[in-house]
Amino acid sequence: MATPTMDGSAERFALGRGVSQSFVGLKKPSWPRQSLRARGGSSTTSSPALCRRDEDTRIDDLDRPELVLEGGVPQRQAPPRRSRRVVELLAKTASEVCFAPLFLPPHFTPLWTPPPDSQSSGSCWFVFHAGQLLVTNGPHGPEIPRLWDDATLPFATVDAHCIGTLNGSLCWAASTTGEASDLPSGFSLEGLRSLFGRLPEELLALAGRALQIVDFHRTHRYCGTCATPTEPDDEKRARRCANCGAIAYPRISPAMMVLIKRDTSAGRELLLARGKRFPGAFYSALAGFVEPSESIEDCVHREAREEVGVRVRNLRYFGSQSWPFPHSLMIAFVADYDSGDIICQPGEIVDAQWFSLDRLPPLPLPISIARRMINHTIAEVAPDPPAILG
Repeated sequence: MATPTMDGSAERFALGRGVSQSFVGLKKPSWPRQSLRARGGSSTTSSPALCRRDEDTRIDDLDRPELVLEGGVPQRQAPPRRSRRVVELLAKTASEVCFAPLFLPPHFTPLWTPPPDSQSSGSCWFVFHAGQLLVTNGPHGPEIPRLWDDATLPFATVDAHCIGTLNGSLCWAASTTGEASDLPSGFSLEGLRSLFGRLPEELLALAGRALQIVDFHRTHRYCGTCATPTEPDDEKRARRCANCGAIAYPRISPAMMVLIKRDTSAGRELLLARGKRFPGAFYSALAGFVEPSESIEDCVHREAREEVGVRVRNLRYFGSQSWPFPHSLMIAFVADYDSGDIICQPGEIVDAQWFSLDRLPPLPLPISIARRMINHTIAEVAPDPPAILG
């Protein structure tokens, strides 16, 4: 299918308004599907995933009781009983994990080539210039450009790639040439981070996917083995060298994240750190990239020792999140403190401290998995602190 071309006719160019106008039914589900199901009995509410039978329902999947030794024989401790308020809050935070910001929406179908019978009408365009997303200045904030009928984009694009369909509408990723000052009236360039809370979460997730695909094709124009120009592969999301046959795939960089906690006589404390490269003066969980031949669990232990000098135990998987800055996959854990004094890694960690729940520092934005993991860990013992509600 031929992609739209520039003809300067802005009159036939329609602007989509995210969820409410552009994509009918594009809403974040209220409850996760087939996830973190409360054990014992069937649901008596409309929630399909997390239910409670009575005020003291135990959510074993969230409590993760630990194994302790009694007489040399491992015994599983019963999880603590939870109040109604705690159960509801844990259910809410679990729902946020399963349908979190930057997660591809369930009504999106990933593709690398448009279907033979696809139509360009209603197509959604994620166009980038120097890493920034092109948006229209709509009456209610930034919007993603869409094309209707036989309309064409009022600016030139290069390297257009199909990324899938959303509610049956084609989605494209592309770059625009020229200078930012040459953009038509009514358009602007925005960094993805600046669009947090301003674009619907589903469109932010698709914008992150589009950005990574655009960057992949831009940085893999030549074969890394023989320097021959590469071509897009017709059968998969990849680029192939016609000379030596080498295939390159989009780069995904797995990174661990760990929130370390300890329960003292004064209450729960969280080990939070401020990284040198953080885009702001907030504190967060520890994070680091996985090294060759290293498991994600080994990476957790290594990064905890390297960045803050402590040892951890009882790793519990929390969730994962694509983080397109530029191409990370965050894999998050909660861990218990084991031993060691905090020693910040020079050049990496500006400051790290144990924080009680009543004196938490500035935290990451709610769109990040770090913040949701912090909220969930707090909610286990204190369901109403300002850190969660704010």
